[in-house]
Amino acid sequence: MIKQSKKSNLVRRYICNLIDNGLRCGDLLPSVTEISAELQISRMTVLRTLRRMEKEGIVECRKRSGTFVGKFMLFQSTAPAFAGKMRSRRKKVITFFSPEPHESEFVKDIFDGASAVLEDDFTIIKHHYHVDKSHEGEEFSKAIASSDGILLIPSYPAELRFMIHQALNNRYPLVFIDRYMDDMCCNYVGVNNTEAIFTVMNRLYDSGHREIGFYCVEPEHYFAYSSAKMRYEAYQLFMKQKKLSPFLFKSPGAVVAHWQKQYRNQISALVCNNDKMAYDLCRVLQEAKIRVPEDISLTGIDDLIPGPEDQIKVTSIRQPKFSIGLQGALLLKELLEHPDEDSCYTKILLNGEIVNGNTVSPYNKEK
Repeated sequence: MIKQSKKSNLVRRYICNLIDNGLRCGDLLPSVTEISAELQISRMTVLRTLRRMEKEGIVECRKRSGTFVGKFMLFQSTAPAFAGKMRSRRKKVITFFSPEPHESEFVKDIFDGASAVLEDDFTIIKHHYHVDKSHEGEEFSKAIASSDGILLIPSYPAELRFMIHQALNNRYPLVFIDRYMDDMCCNYVGVNNTEAIFTVMNRLYDSGHREIGFYCVEPEHYFAYSSAKMRYEAYQLFMKQKKLSPFLFKSPGAVVAHWQKQYRNQISALVCNNDKMAYDLCRVLQEAKIRVPEDISLTGIDDLIPGPEDQIKVTSIRQPKFSIGLQGALLLKELLEHPDEDSCYTKILLNGEIVNGNTVSPYNKEK
């Protein structure tokens, strides 16, 4: 008897297989009845699974019309096929290597997406490495020695960067998740950061804001990675297209000082590199008696859940985390199934979704 969770995963894999074999955004998928009959799974299980997949952007359920392929991927032509048997009969080992605890909301959703693809055919090892330690490179080296492939959410230590460079040079099966080192050619799956920034920038612009800044603490640290760098470059591009002047703020103190000096071109809105920075900044602004959003509007990326001390919900971009993990696992599976193919590196970008909080208000020229 198949367990309920495995039945749900079977439905997921069936749908993803159809998409990867040529269906495109907006194409009609088989009906609930047809999927139920094909997989010998109850209609209720199929319905529940489709509803979860709709929340993740993989499918779109339209009342009285059917189920359609969702908008969860940009580059369908580069998405790997979900098919084929592994060449080796033993279960291959995949390590999910992350600097963040696997219980965190962000990592858990990505891991669940990867597990939906890998759990039946692979042994999956979770490895949480601590970025404040000095042996990240050694941990990564051990993971390579004990695994057939790695799904990697990278971090910043120099030793780890060196080990990753070596792995890529040796064509080790490795897929970057969420971000990648800017100086590396690699396989990667993550959110479309350019589209995400343009979405929140348009929200601010349409609300009347013209003096819009970008907020990122320690940019020399974060801009070494693709996600932060792409977000800042997208911000600069938007400001250039609108013929506006860009401002980069590197600390909460810089934002407070700018506001208190009452500049003629005073910032009325800030795009924060991520939600954590946005919430941290909000607390500092509150202490300085600067109101959000009445004095300064804020946006972020990640759609994090506010802390118990936070009185606001940041307007943000929700990343399709489950789909990122799923597509990353599919890509790694393809690398393992065809290790001898001299193919180009693949980057798959998935669209996020704006989530309206209460940190954006119309521009008020009287404030």
